[in-house]
Amino acid sequence: MADDRIDAGPTPATYDAGAHPPLVAGRYALGERVGNGGLAAVYRARDRAAGRDVALKLLAGGDPDGADRIMREARTVARLAHPNVVTLLDAGLLPDGGAYLALEWVDGRSLEGVVQDAGGPLAPADALAVGAAVARALAAAHALGILHRDVKPHNVMIPRRGDRLAFAEARLADFGVQGALEEEDAAGRRLTRSGFVVGTPAYMAPEQLLGARQSTATDLFGLGAMLYRLLFGTTLGGDAAGGALIISRLSETVTLPATPALPEELRALLLTLLDREPTRRAQDAGAVAEARVRFESRISAPAPSAPAPPASPPVTATYAVPTPVAPPPAGAPPRASMR
Repeated sequence: MADDRIDAGPTPATYDAGAHPPLVAGRYALGERVGNGGLAAVYRARDRAAGRDVALKLLAGGDPDGADRIMREARTVARLAHPNVVTLLDAGLLPDGGAYLALEWVDGRSLEGVVQDAGGPLAPADALAVGAAVARALAAAHALGILHRDVKPHNVMIPRRGDRLAFAEARLADFGVQGALEEEDAAGRRLTRSGFVVGTPAYMAPEQLLGARQSTATDLFGLGAMLYRLLFGTTLGGDAAGGALIISRLSETVTLPATPALPEELRALLLTLLDREPTRRAQDAGAVAEARVRFESRISAPAPSAPAPPASPPVTATYAVPTPVAPPPAGAPPRASMR
């Protein structure tokens, strides 16, 4: 699948499966290529030693920085032993200077594939189940001082249980652009360093697009943008892309479509997740996950097959227009301040 992420660093080369020996690291037999991570290609592979299928993330040699980032991702995921995070099974460096991660093979679908097949909104109960699962994964990461920084449907796997998809068991994957919560502001909130632009624009918070300091609230904006797509069937910002999307994200008023199937309290939570100002945004992923209980009984019924007349006017959140920031000199990291 295409990777629509942006990254301030160089784009690493990926493996050419046809140029590989029969076994990677002496045990993994490559199968079909199933996607691209932020750093490398991902293959379905057979672990000959353990007798099981794995998702093998491979980075070609010749990129020492990329190999270091792959191994950093391995150390991050190894610390995250959580049922809503894809499990790391093995990792290592290869003789050609490349690196690999062997991750559990989730028998199911990516959330992106589910959304594309639906061609519109998911059932609210399914969307909320996914959102709560991803929020639990983020809460576990944040408790360890880790930001994901690329929450989006591509990076969420939905396991299959029999002939059904288990939305409540969703797993967050791809910590390839994760960052550390390194600093504290005057209020004691931990922040990651500024000046680095990484992520996928359609799901990025304003401070992330500006290369400004990031916090747990940055990941929660990504969660809110993902929920917006699941609940309303369209990407936050519509068809805007590139510079137009960034301008829209920084300056336009966000309006939630009038959908009677969604409780007003859920709509209010979504607006809190999508607040442009990080200090006004939801900060606690665990509390967001627990909020599902308040809505469950009111959204269990299937969504209507056709839109119903709006029960109330649309709810809006106004984003203040930030002061324009001049682009940094060539080769310099972006610098910006949130107003």
